[in-house]
Amino acid sequence: SEVYQVGDDYLKTSPELREAELEVLDSLIMQKLVEQELQNLAMDVTDAELDKAMRDVAESNNLSFEQLRGEVERSGLEWNIYKDEMSTSLRQMKFNQLILQPRIAVEEAALQDSYRKFKLQQAEKIDLFGIFIKNPLPLRPADKVAAEMSISLEEATTLLEETSAQQKADQVQKLKEIQEKFDAGTDFKTLASLYDQAGLASIGGSMGAFADGQLREDINAVAFGLETGGISQPLDNGAGQLILFVDKKYKEEAPPFEEVRPQMLDAYYAERFEQEMEAWFTTSKQRSAISVHLTEKEIESEKSELEENTA
Repeated sequence: SEVYQVGDDYLKTSPELREAELEVLDSLIMQKLVEQELQNLAMDVTDAELDKAMRDVAESNNLSFEQLRGEVERSGLEWNIYKDEMSTSLRQMKFNQLILQPRIAVEEAALQDSYRKFKLQQAEKIDLFGIFIKNPLPLRPADKVAAEMSISLEEATTLLEETSAQQKADQVQKLKEIQEKFDAGTDFKTLASLYDQAGLASIGGSMGAFADGQLREDINAVAFGLETGGISQPLDNGAGQLILFVDKKYKEEAPPFEEVRPQMLDAYYAERFEQEMEAWFTTSKQRSAISVHLTEKEIESEKSELEENTA
């Protein structure tokens, strides 16, 4: 049965076997009707067209024709089945161009409406600023400090602990000053020029413009969660504490309509092709004599084999 040859993997995983069988059967009938329509027009896919299409596939993958065949067979797909699938795809493309496309009138109003939706779907962007306060550098080992200063190991350890605590306190104090001055109305860019320790001071803390998803995941979540004019809590990235500030939020500017019109047109045709194909198929089935050559005995045999393979 062609139904089971073509739909083997799909049928094995389908919870509703009978519905899946009929779905595969409809697909096969559609392919046959499309083939007959093009044959009647003397426009079916030729051997030369099929050969060219496969060579184009090989070339686009930097393979020779012989290498393409080897790759196909290594993937577990028979070469003749691959050729049949390629031929079916080319046939559908021809059918779309010759039969369906002339039935579709392009509505400019629909394209303009798609463009308006496209503009609304542009990524959100922000102008991001930051202040980076470095974490204290690791201190030298206590034994080396003790030897250099001619003090006991216990004294060296105490000295290092006090130094570390003071450095952390200094960092906390700087972060606190930044927050207090910002709350009091000091411009963030001014604060960045006074406090930043990562090279942003000279440019007022400007980190650049970013679209949602372009930043590191943890920074992105915080930055795009801020309101315009909002300041974040310090983020520890291991090397230091980063404070973020969002100066502006806006949608990324969409390309002009004429620039994206070809893509809009492709999407329009794709949607209409599906509608027209369904209408054409319904009508073609009604005026066709369709006979399914599969007996009840063969159906039960195929189902038993499928169940055994699945098990």
